[in-house]
Amino acid sequence: MTHKKNKILGLLFAGMMAVSSLGMPAVIPVQTAPPVIEMQANAARGRLYNQFDPQWNVKKYYWNGTGDTLYNSGCGLFSLANAIYALNGRKVDMDNLATWATSRGSYRPGSGGTFRDPFYPDASAFYGPVYRFTDNGGYWGNVTDTRLMNWLVSGKVAVIHVSGHFMALTGYNPKTKRYRVLESAVSSSRGLSAESWVTPNKLLSGKSKVDWYFLIKNAGPVTYFPQCAEDFESLIAALESVGAESSYSYRGQIYRANGYTDTFSGKPEQNLAMLALLKQGKLIKP
Repeated sequence: MTHKKNKILGLLFAGMMAVSSLGMPAVIPVQTAPPVIEMQANAARGRLYNQFDPQWNVKKYYWNGTGDTLYNSGCGLFSLANAIYALNGRKVDMDNLATWATSRGSYRPGSGGTFRDPFYPDASAFYGPVYRFTDNGGYWGNVTDTRLMNWLVSGKVAVIHVSGHFMALTGYNPKTKRYRVLESAVSSSRGLSAESWVTPNKLLSGKSKVDWYFLIKNAGPVTYFPQCAEDFESLIAALESVGAESSYSYRGQIYRANGYTDTFSGKPEQNLAMLALLKQGKLIKP
């Protein structure tokens, strides 16, 4: 074999090795296993909210004459916030969430904490447009449910309930058969750290036995209203100029979709804030 042929073969072999190093084998075996998907949609790794941070032990929230701090009774709220952060990197305003939930009676500090049935679906409807998430409902069941496993493998997340406590479930590795749990309130009784990869057995018994879960996913892609002209001074007129509805209720939906957590009341400053975004072509459609 000539030196020239050796050189050509060497280059071909090097190219095959380079392709293999990128995860694309030059020769694909007949029995190739399907790829393992690990938290592909997760924007942020690690727990964001620690319930036992001293800042959460300062302010009390009240419902029907009873009161307590997030430090003592906020696991249901923190678990939702940690799940959202793991899903898409959005950071929940915890004070705003707690104030809103107590006003609706779905968070009752000093009297039962988080009431799952009203809280999670209501929070999804109210805060979903703000933090870009939606839900697929709550279910009684455990971590071996095919519904939950497939949900996690596809890159989505869940809030789970164990004995007297809520946590976030933010990943499942079908190869190792381990679940990723984010624990807002670390306790020796549950034996979990702030972030743990655990076997199903850990979540099927004792204080960490899962009996209910709430499925959460990213909202659809963000779309924007067409940009309006710079000379508009009225949001209503500006919306109508781009062919959009301008009713009070719809402006409220737009307000929330653009990340505002206070209640829309049609105040001039609220309308002007949205008008400024519309002029830039950055006003998000609900």
